[in-house]
Amino acid sequence: QLFQNPVLATFGEPDFRTSIEDGADLVLGSGDKLLGGPQAGIILGRAPFIQSLRHHPLARCLRIDKISLAALHATLLIHARGTTTDELPLYQMLHADTSALNQRAESLVAQLSSLPDVTLQIAPSVAEVGGGSCAGHPVQSVAISLHLSGTPAETLARKLRLSVPAIWGRIDSDAVLLDLRSVHPGEDELLCQTVKSALDGER
Repeated sequence: QLFQNPVLATFGEPDFRTSIEDGADLVLGSGDKLLGGPQAGIILGRAPFIQSLRHHPLARCLRIDKISLAALHATLLIHARGTTTDELPLYQMLHADTSALNQRAESLVAQLSSLPDVTLQIAPSVAEVGGGSCAGHPVQSVAISLHLSGTPAETLARKLRLSVPAIWGRIDSDAVLLDLRSVHPGEDELLCQTVKSALDGER
């Protein structure tokens, strides 16, 4: 169960365990991306092949450091408990209901409505998983559309990217879309304040 990934199954991609059960001698994967842990390379497979890799001259250079190993261990425990949606931000974002995203969008639009010369709308969006073999898989989402009067969308997008923290939006026609599936709910207030700081009084 530890390496069975329901997200991969949804996208029609094999997980670690399925690949091994299908006869693969070695399976390579990432500790980050859809596993939701630290950046690391993971190799699973048959003992003789693993032992051969351990004795390769590059093994010492490529071995994981203790901090990353501890983070990977904690991530795997979350998968073993079956609590990924509760504990891993990636899974919280992937499983967020569009109605909940729409409610967040309504709240943010209300808070940003006082910005001068800024047109705000709630727009349907299509997000992408963006990790591993499912990188381009579409996921229905909700975005906030921002249009600053007299300002090209490219300029607005650059202004947001240069804010602290940086906000990366997607240009659509003459507006910049901020897709809320890529924003953790706990960051909504920070997003709101950062947009205000970047755009308040700007043209």
